[in-house]
Amino acid sequence: MRAQIDIIDWKKGVVSLTREDGGQSMFEILSADNFEIGDVIEWEEHNPFGHYEITNHTQEETVVVFFQNH
Repeated sequence: MRAQIDIIDWKKGVVSLTREDGGQSMFEILSADNFEIGDVIEWEEHNPFGHYEITNHTQEETVVVFFQNH
């Protein structure tokens, strides 16, 4: 699944995404990873929950995040 970052709440450590299917997803940042609004993110499962590895194609890195909502 591909998505684009819409909102980053640095105080709460949460990122909101719009998926390619038009839906919304949200994950928690677990480390000092570099995310920016507009980054293109991709992951394997359709709606993963909990700890999950994602690829940030814009930043050219793979990181682990914590999916909270879809």
